[in-house]
Amino acid sequence: LQIGTDVGTSRNRSWIPSDVSGGLMSPPPNKATGSYSTTTYYNWNIENLLAYNKTFGKHTVGATVGYSAQKANSEWSNVNGTDYPDDDISWLNAAATITGSSSSEEWTMASMLGRIDYNYKDRYLFQANIRYDGCSRFAPKHKYATFPSFSVGWIASEEGFMKPLTKVMNYFKIRGSWGMTGNN
Repeated sequence: LQIGTDVGTSRNRSWIPSDVSGGLMSPPPNKATGSYSTTTYYNWNIENLLAYNKTFGKHTVGATVGYSAQKANSEWSNVNGTDYPDDDISWLNAAATITGSSSSEEWTMASMLGRIDYNYKDRYLFQANIRYDGCSRFAPKHKYATFPSFSVGWIASEEGFMKPLTKVMNYFKIRGSWGMTGNN
């Protein structure tokens, strides 16, 4: 069992007086500007895994099943002010023109997964995986999808004919795989 969380908040205030703002093509004085922004977020996840491994002579079998869930939430807002009467009062309520925007986002994701591993003589390898994911970001008929994958491998450096090469190459593995992926 693994549980994690990330929580944060920020607040930023900016003030640029009229005699400071400007650039190459617009030297000071320019309009004074002010801004105020806030951000708040949290994200939590929980993962449960159960693994099994067993060796029977020259055969090794492993299996893993798991479940994970995650939720994220964030909110932000930004307020900008211009057209101040002078540079003495820097708070946004003194600005003649005030604009702003805000946004929020929330999403959840849940996944189930399974994996089977098999190897013979620690040389010949096979692995099959399946993952079933659901995400609130997608339309109702497309919230869930299945993602299979498999791989086969051969650790050639464990073969007798490779032993004379161990001083030059101590590990040589060939692996091929296929799988489907998605995004959220």
